[in-house]
Amino acid sequence: YYGENALWSAEWTQQFSFNSDNRSYSQVQRYELSETDASTAWDYFYARTGNTAYGIVRDASAPADVHYRGLGRMFYAWTFQIITDLWGPVPYREAFHPEIREPAYDQQQTVYQALLAQLDTAVTELSSATGRLPTGNDLLYSGDLSKWMKLAHLLQGRAQLRLAHAPGEDLVARANNALAALSGAFTGNADDADFIYPGGQDARNPLYTFQELRNQFVGSEYLIEMLKGRNDPRLPIMFTPIVYDSVRGTTRYLATTTRYVGHPNGGATLPDSTVSWIGPFFSNENAPLSVVSYADQKFTEAEARLIVSGAAAADVAYRAAIRANMTKLRVDTAAITAYLAARPNLSAVT
Repeated sequence: YYGENALWSAEWTQQFSFNSDNRSYSQVQRYELSETDASTAWDYFYARTGNTAYGIVRDASAPADVHYRGLGRMFYAWTFQIITDLWGPVPYREAFHPEIREPAYDQQQTVYQALLAQLDTAVTELSSATGRLPTGNDLLYSGDLSKWMKLAHLLQGRAQLRLAHAPGEDLVARANNALAALSGAFTGNADDADFIYPGGQDARNPLYTFQELRNQFVGSEYLIEMLKGRNDPRLPIMFTPIVYDSVRGTTRYLATTTRYVGHPNGGATLPDSTVSWIGPFFSNENAPLSVVSYADQKFTEAEARLIVSGAAAADVAYRAAIRANMTKLRVDTAAITAYLAARPNLSAVT
């Protein structure tokens, strides 16, 4: 989740900005990917992660391993959701069969339909009353299968909503399927899948390595200005202020002045002291990585409710998503309420 593709998408959606004259990052800022870039991402997701998950499902065939099999199947489906979202048509049905040297490509719609079947089976396997628990091997939930099943339902909801707009699909039926799946998913931030980094050598949050040790990733001007314009209370949590005596353009910032200034995406490299860095909530060496969150789930629900019931119903889930995210970032409750009160209601899409 902090692989190359995550960094590209954060740059392209202007959450982060590359404040570096490194040639490879300059190319990414111009939306240019080399063959090596694409091959590295493909190798990570398909050849390594996908193949490993496939091996778990294949090898965990004993009745006592039913929970491991369910987890492996869920990871397999999860990985292929990411793969097909990145590349579209990909080898799926013939993947990882050593006797097939050139597996056929499957269309994205076909892949998603197959993934839903895999997730259904995974939920059944995780629900088994027998079988050993993966307590010592589980770095997300310490063997709590009830939380894994909630996560599986969340992934089902995502997949159903992705399929909703595919050719020949019933938009409303798929959105209703998504809502049905999400009803069995997370119930609050306590269910979030957070990967904990202990910190220290070889155990740091990767964002710490990219920012603190390489000075490459900083706040995007686009996102910081948007947060400032909306008086968003997450600004001082997401980014660090400039408190240095420095000059940028014709403006001098004294040490007594607190400012939030982003780096323009694709812009020239600026002195570190003149741009806001990513805040320690995300970039400390032991900062957890939120792999999947309740807030993310509520945004997915909002999309589905917009299709099924309209903007008013979607607005409730949309606001719950914002509240959940702000709560996780430890924003004061009164500030959350004030921010939401200032935001306009969602309106119908025309």
